[in-house]
Amino acid sequence: MNWKEIISTLEKPDDLFYLSNLPATVEQIAELEQSLQVILPDEMREFYLQTNGITEELAGIGIIGYLVLPIERVIEDNLSFRSRENQTYLPFETLLLVSPNGFGDYYGYRVQDGKIITTDIIAWDHENDRRIQIAASLKELIEGRTKSTLNW
Repeated sequence: MNWKEIISTLEKPDDLFYLSNLPATVEQIAELEQSLQVILPDEMREFYLQTNGITEELAGIGIIGYLVLPIERVIEDNLSFRSRENQTYLPFETLLLVSPNGFGDYYGYRVQDGKIITTDIIAWDHENDRRIQIAASLKELIEGRTKSTLNW
């Protein structure tokens, strides 16, 4: 899959830009997998080898967020959630969060025994810890976010 081509064709307002970052290295991907004790699915590995995240930039403002986090932020955010001693939420070791929505919720993959066994994308709601499938793949998540067609 050509992720840069997909990024370049995403629907967006005229003043919003989706920017692909420089590709991640094999070493960065290995660091993510080791740090979070998870094996990435092929689609996520392929994505990172082409672009280390998708940055959202607003004209005249600058970076306002990410459609998909760069590897260093995936590690940072997931370790932060996993280290919380909050009894309100289910364990975060069962998720690999890769895409924040800017309002506290995240999108990511289900993790089972250190593996992501399906490309289904889960939405995690920070207010009630609800975790539901909202997309069948990373591509569907990205397109759904830019078209505002993710229903949950």
